[in-house]
Amino acid sequence: MTEQKPRNDTRETILDAAEKVVAESGARRLTIDAVVERSGISKGGVLYHFPNKSALLDGMVFRMVQSFEEKLAMAEDTARAAGEPVQPHIARAMSVKNDHQKQVAQALLAAISEEPARLEPAHRLLREVDQRFIDGSSDPVMSQIIMLALDGLHHRALLGFDVFTPDIRDAIRERLIDMTWTLHS
Repeated sequence: MTEQKPRNDTRETILDAAEKVVAESGARRLTIDAVVERSGISKGGVLYHFPNKSALLDGMVFRMVQSFEEKLAMAEDTARAAGEPVQPHIARAMSVKNDHQKQVAQALLAAISEEPARLEPAHRLLREVDQRFIDGSSDPVMSQIIMLALDGLHHRALLGFDVFTPDIRDAIRERLIDMTWTLHS
């Protein structure tokens, strides 16, 4: 027996479909009609939630930011519950990305390149993550160096400049995360 999705999941179903379209076909193929076809929701239903492609992109950015905010909160809660410094938990949470997230981020980057203001929620989140990461750090400069290195690994992969094997990339990420244990004051 299949579980019916509640009515409030329609928006999420639409965003799931939009992510699949951009991950599989690229940002240029993201259209309301493509999302209608992929989601199985009527065009009127899609347009009710997202009246145009710009609104759909905003929804995708908002959802991506919301997902990272949830990861950040979970990392902080885990650190507090374990009585451990927050930096290693934040670094791990913010550096784990799967192929689907990478494809969606690449497509969003391409789609938003003409309207960079759409990324303001992501910019705000990054500033917040950076601040939380350096708060309580015994070495704020080293904290930023580690975050920049983790960001660099992520952005190289995102832009297709990643020359590392997955094992080497994982080893670099783990070493950087290990370094965060020394940042607790």
